[in-house]
Amino acid sequence: MPSILMLIARRLAIAGLILSLVALLVFVGTEILPGDAITAMIPADEMIYYSAEDLAALRAELGLERPLHERFGEVWLNLFSFDFGTTITNHEPVIDRIAYPLRNSAIMAGVALVVMLTVVVVLGCLRASGPADGSTTC
Repeated sequence: MPSILMLIARRLAIAGLILSLVALLVFVGTEILPGDAITAMIPADEMIYYSAEDLAALRAELGLERPLHERFGEVWLNLFSFDFGTTITNHEPVIDRIAYPLRNSAIMAGVALVVMLTVVVVLGCLRASGPADGSTTC
């Protein structure tokens, strides 16, 4: 029987593979959709104010003219180095934009964990203090 560490390592490897495939699917899916980040960023009624050269310069600034596999590789390299880049609209670090909601999520997860453990321990004690034949139900 494999050790628990081998089982954990295998599960982590499978999770990493699934995460990679989902990221690739989303990346390719957004590439297939009509338009790009520039057309999503600029409202349709304001597109008349931009020349083709302006749009090309914006695409070059964001790296949208590079091939898909290069952009996907850069995203993964930046992800592993914890460099999440800057937002397109505000030009501020992405980590600053997600730090506050991430902190709130961690607080909610901690509270949920404390509540869950309290309920589980209380119910476990109540069940354990009952008759040994199991004649009562919870």
